[in-house]
Amino acid sequence: MITNVTIRYASNISCKNEIAHFDSLGITGENISAVSWELKNIRRSDGTLTLIEEMVKKLSVTNDMVTIYIQLSGDQPDTPLIRYKKTWGLLKTRGYDVDFMSNKKNYIFNSGKGLTLAGTASFDISSLSKLLKLIKDEKKIFFAIAPPGNNGLEMASIKSELEWMNNFWSLNGIVFLTLGLLDEMNCEVVALGKETIIEVLK
Repeated sequence: MITNVTIRYASNISCKNEIAHFDSLGITGENISAVSWELKNIRRSDGTLTLIEEMVKKLSVTNDMVTIYIQLSGDQPDTPLIRYKKTWGLLKTRGYDVDFMSNKKNYIFNSGKGLTLAGTASFDISSLSKLLKLIKDEKKIFFAIAPPGNNGLEMASIKSELEWMNNFWSLNGIVFLTLGLLDEMNCEVVALGKETIIEVLK
């Protein structure tokens, strides 16, 4: 259990708040609130997993499945090899452990300067620590949980992380993201969802 955490709250992410300018992060949602937990003097790479695990415990979520959305840093060259390997294949080639995840899906967007690679997958929360290396290396990673019985997310045609988030929020789910740069000395994780769902984190 962590005790030295600073907690911040925003009743509506569309309004000015003390957590972040969510619009500038490309995150918008109707009637979506946010609660952030921050650990001082602990790097993002070292504190993210601890904070997410503690927040999930506090939420008393009985569904142990977590869904991850990742978007690789930088545009990738538009080559047959990249299109063949896609997101999860490329990550495996680079030495990341992705075999423990299920329901892996790949998304390729043409940015005009190359290919943007993204992907979603599911895993048991007890396997969260296996993502430590990935969290240390990639900035754009989001985690989400949905209430039991709400596993019917339609992922096949999502076009952005925001569309993915709205999918979870529509099911009373919660999205987690880490604020700040990879090398910052403080670690802050934000939980986003409907106020009645996340208010226990305050």
